[in-house]
Amino acid sequence: MNKPVIGITMGDPAGIGAEIIVKTLSDKEFYHICRPIVIGEAGLLKRAFTIVPDTGIRKLSLNFISRARENRGEYGTIDLLNLNNVQAHSIIYGQVSKSCGRAAIEYIEKAVMLALKGEIQALVTAPIHKEAVNRAGLPYPGHTEFLADLTGTKDYALMLVHNNFRIVHLSNHLPLREACNEVRKERIL
Repeated sequence: MNKPVIGITMGDPAGIGAEIIVKTLSDKEFYHICRPIVIGEAGLLKRAFTIVPDTGIRKLSLNFISRARENRGEYGTIDLLNLNNVQAHSIIYGQVSKSCGRAAIEYIEKAVMLALKGEIQALVTAPIHKEAVNRAGLPYPGHTEFLADLTGTKDYALMLVHNNFRIVHLSNHLPLREACNEVRKERIL
């Protein structure tokens, strides 16, 4: 079976993205359905190896790649496109910073570029911090609008999926009063 290559962006370096990624990629079942590539920073993944309490994670190793096609997609090895755009040792978890916002933006931009070239078949994004990316100059309220801009997409929506259950948001990142004003027949259709 030819498994899809999935790009996984690390999210905000001061957030939980690295821990989520190593925990996910420590599950052998994940490799039965895809060949993941992490787009991020090696130092953050190495720190996550020591933070996550699962001892199986400490057995994982990093495979540094410079192109998506170098992806091994083998359990036990995390294929990493290391953008080397933050100093992991200087990151303070939970602290909002312009440099972390910029790094998160760069991870997403790289993943979208790979997807548009057909080098990956999908992308998954770890959490970003909206204030951090705004400080870094990204004027969007979230991932959805940024991804639409990067891909030149004019008609888009955020959809949540669980098995056969689908939810498409009618509005994104609005105060409740404004969101209620968006509930109109023409928007729903």
